[in-house]
Amino acid sequence: VCVCVCVCVCVCVCVCVCVCVQAVSQAEIRKKIELSKKLAADNAKLSNELKEERMRATPEVLNAEITKLRQQCEKLQKNMDVEKGKAATLKQELDALKVKKAGEGQGGGAPRPSEAAHEKMIEKLEKRVTTLQQKMNDEIALKKKAIEELAAVKKEKEKLELRVERLQGMLDKEKLKVSNMTKAMDTAVRRQSSFGKDLSAIDELTKQASKAREEAEVFIQRSKERTSRENSTSKPPRASTTTKKSGNGEEKGGESGEFANAMGVETAAGEEAGPPPSSAPDKKGGVAGPERLYPGKPVEKAVKKKENNPLKSIKMLSGEEQLFRNFQH
Repeated sequence: VCVCVCVCVCVCVCVCVCVCVQAVSQAEIRKKIELSKKLAADNAKLSNELKEERMRATPEVLNAEITKLRQQCEKLQKNMDVEKGKAATLKQELDALKVKKAGEGQGGGAPRPSEAAHEKMIEKLEKRVTTLQQKMNDEIALKKKAIEELAAVKKEKEKLELRVERLQGMLDKEKLKVSNMTKAMDTAVRRQSSFGKDLSAIDELTKQASKAREEAEVFIQRSKERTSRENSTSKPPRASTTTKKSGNGEEKGGESGEFANAMGVETAAGEEAGPPPSSAPDKKGGVAGPERLYPGKPVEKAVKKKENNPLKSIKMLSGEEQLFRNFQH
């Protein structure tokens, strides 16, 4: 009983441990699945951004933008050169007019109207040259900014590619972990199912063992009782020559009467006394056994000494035989 209780307690503890481990593993698997889904979403988002950046940062598009900016700069440079040439020509004319004006001023003459018109034209040309110079500077700044943006886009592209690779590696690792946890959970489920089968088999064997033990105890008790009765009735009678007179004058041997009474009680009790005693003559011609001393009286048959192992007479199935032998040992 103690062994059965210990086995049941161990089985219950093992079942509880298996259930707890399975619950913890399932929770970890859920967390890993959620994390992998989140990483997959981030990876998809970054992949879309990278595709957009790649579409915007393709060599054809960038080369087209650079070519366009170069054409604009060249055009502005040509315009600026033309305006510079005009400005230089006008400046020369202005210098000549200033020299001429200075000579005329020394001569005391008044300025001509053409000189004022030339001065206004020169001022306009100077303003125009300044405006063109400012535009050219703006275009150069835009060109530099475009080049810097292109370099930044390339760096961002490289960073995004590295991040995508890292996230892809993390996603692969998480998928591997999830697959391993799924395999472990399946193994735990299979072990739990086989453990349940083992528990049922153990319960069945325990029932069979208890039943066999009860049968063995009953058989041992009966064997002990039968052996004690056989030992009490198989003692040889003591010989005696004393005679007693009964009330009607008949003589009877005291010991032989007691032996007959004992044998009669044994027969009435229903014990197995065997067949009637044999009256075959012995080698000397007389009657063998106690009949020589007590002629005409029933004599107990010699009982063979049985092996003191009553458990061998129990018929059992092949599956129970080993268990019962272990119990017997």
